Formats: sequence, C-alpha cells, structure tokens
Amino acid sequence: MVQNYMTSIINISKKWLFALLFLSGAQLSFSVTIPGGGPTGSSHRKPLGVFFGYERSQMRYTNTELGNPGPSFITSIYFYLNSAPPLSVCLSAGGCGGAGPCMNPFPYNVYMRETASPTIPGSTYATALGGLVPSASGTFSCSDWVAPGWIQIPITPGFFYTGSLGNLEVLVETNYCLGTPPDCNGWFSPGAEDAIYFDRHTAATTSFQTWQADGNPPAGNGFPTATNRPTVKIDLTPAAPCSTSALWVPTPPTFTTQSTSTLVCGGVPFNLTLSPSAPLLFSGITYQWQYNIGAGWNNIAGATSATYSATSTGNYSVV
Repeated sequence: MVQNYMTSIINISKKWLFALLFLSGAQLSFSVTIPGGGPTGSSHRKPLGVFFGYERSQMRYTNTELGNPGPSFITSIYFYLNSAPPLSVCLSAGGCGGAGPCMNPFPYNVYMRETASPTIPGSTYATALGGLVPSASGTFSCSDWVAPGWIQIPITPGFFYTGSLGNLEVLVETNYCLGTPPDCNGWFSPGAEDAIYFDRHTAATTSFQTWQADGNPPAGNGFPTATNRPTVKIDLTPAAPCSTSALWVPTPPTFTTQSTSTLVCGGVPFNLTLSPSAPLLFSGITYQWQYNIGAGWNNIAGATSATYSATSTGNYSVV
C-alpha cells in the first residue's frame, strides 16, 4: 500500500530488497491507553473469551483517543485481563467434568484497518471483516492468563496507521472450535461465564459489536453497543515524513521469508521481487501479479515475471 511517509533506509538491488529501520530520537516508540485513565475495573468476556466455540469482537477507537499520533506503525495491542482462574484450575479436568483440561489451547486472529466513521453499524461478521488487514494470529493457552495484567498481542511486521480517516478499527476472533483438541462447546465449566474477564468501558458512540456461536462460525447480525468496549493499550512507532511520496510494502512477497515493513520515497518505480533463489530452482514456474484497491484482486496485464515494478497506490500479491 502506498503512503506518504518513510521509516526505512532502503537499498534496492536488481533482485531483492534490503531495509534498515532508522529511528531518530523524536521517533521513539510510545504507548496509548484507551480510556486515558487506564483500566476501569468493570469486566466483560470479550474480546478474547471462549465461552462459545466461536467469538468475534469489533471495536473502533478515534484518532483523538489515540492522541492524534500522526502516521505510525502499530506494533502491539494489549487487552487488560481483570480476572482469570488459577493456572492449576485452568489445567484441571475436575471442574469441567471432562477428561482434558478445563481450557484447551485455542487460536486467535486480529485484523485492523482505518475507517471514516467512529460508529459501528449492525452487520454480519462476514460484512464487518471485509476490507480489514490480517494483522496478528497465534494461540492462547492456560499459562497466558495472568491476572490482573495486560495481555499483549504483537502486530508483526506492524500495521501502518496514517490517521487520515480518523478512526482505527480492530477485529478480534477466537476459535475454540479449532483448538487442540477441538471443542465446539467453548469453555464449559461451572462458572464458565466468569472464567476469564477483560476490562471494559463505555465509549462516546456505538463503537463495539460482538458475535458468538457454537458448532459453526456466527452467521447472523451482531450486537452493536457503546458499552463493553474493551480497554486497550496500543504501542506505536512514528513514521518520519518523506520529502516526496512513498511506497510502503508491509511484507514483500517471497516463497520462504518475509521482510520487515518498508517505506521508500517515491519518484522512481519500486520493484516488488520474489525470493531470488527459490523460483530459479524449478522449471515451469509461472507468475501473475495482482492489484487490489479495495474492490477485489485483479490480474495486472503483462505482469508475469518474478519482479514487478509498482508505481500506483494499492495492495499487491503474486500467484
């Protein structure tokens, strides 16, 4: 995606891209907590609860709440865990009436985007997910629930937040049905509803929506509200302005590795290149670069080599 800021010193070779992150003293990372006073002491199961086999949480935070940081990379997001059962209880089978631990490891995903409206309209989860950028994924287990305290989710290589649209949207999903072993009934134990609780607060507008279901991912409309929005802490690293336009490549495509987030000042085409060695090891490899400006992926005519010279704003992939 093309943006107008630079955080990297770039050396572009014919075949590959190398980046060195350059930060001056004025560009040190900082954290923002919403609400500004920190945790409120009020609790809710979202956004990382697993009472249902599939739980979803959508939240929006305004640029003002973020402190008007200017173009920055979001490198971590945290949710404050108010309460959780002791590790011994979480690992025990006795309280759950089953053969395994009360809480199995389960996967989560985090998505982000910028949006113009601070208000979340009621919608299905599939509709809400459209246009969001996959930003983090991983697995939570009993040992992660240390309360009270912040639960960190690293955003790698970083989500580039410009602030130009005025609001940050975050969508979190937990998939207990896809845990190890799978359990589509969620965390069913006595008092499961209050097993793990996260800090919440009331927002100025309807900026929180939830979905949940057992057996299959939720398909119906969610429940938008101004209450119960998760208390959050966000780590940001400011981006230094370019003297000209800039191309930002969050993850240059490769067969085997991903590079760090990269910005280069514009004025000349920017080469997006596959790993220089892997494509050369095989015969019969074909390439098709694609472009997406929000309406879906479309083939770029003639872009059928391992390297594509990009000059326009948008998202790029190669298949």
